[in-house]
Order: sequence, then C-alpha cells, then structure tokens
Amino acid sequence: TPAAAAALRGQHIWRDEVIAERFDWGKSKQIHALALRVYRLPQPLNLPMSPAYGGCKSWITLEQDIPTPTTDPVLTDAEFAEKLKAFHSELEAEPK
Repeated sequence: TPAAAAALRGQHIWRDEVIAERFDWGKSKQIHALALRVYRLPQPLNLPMSPAYGGCKSWITLEQDIPTPTTDPVLTDAEFAEKLKAFHSELEAEPK
C-alpha cells in the first residue's frame, strides 16, 4: 500500500513522487519491497553496456558471470539484523 511505502521512507532510494507513479502503473497497481544484503567486491568491476540493460528495468540478467570468491558484506551481521528488524517493524506497524 502507499502507506506501507511511506512507512519505509529512509530505507530506500525512491522519491515519494516516484513511488506514487509506480502505484498508478500496471495492472496490479502495487509495488513490492525487498530487503537485500549487499556485498562489496574486492575491486571495482567494469561491465560493457549491452542494449539488453537499457530502459526502465527492475532486474536484469547479466550477460557474463561475476566471480565472487572473496566478497564481504557491507554491513556487519548485527548491523544488517538491526536494519532488517526496522524494515519488518515498519511494515508490521503500518495499518492494514
């Protein structure tokens, strides 16, 4: 719901106007929120731009695998657990 999205303000990068537009787009008139854990690559990786990557997309399939043998989480386990708890708490507190 738009109220649930508003409850997550500060935990995502979208502006309120963009969220409102997303709720008005498509057949289902809904959006989904996912909690993701981010890992740091040991060094930057440059990928060539592909036409398949362009446009308005939420997800893409990379044309090549990215080796990830030595990645480290950006947040510690405790920091991530706290962020995840806040994410769930805000959604549970949002009136249905």
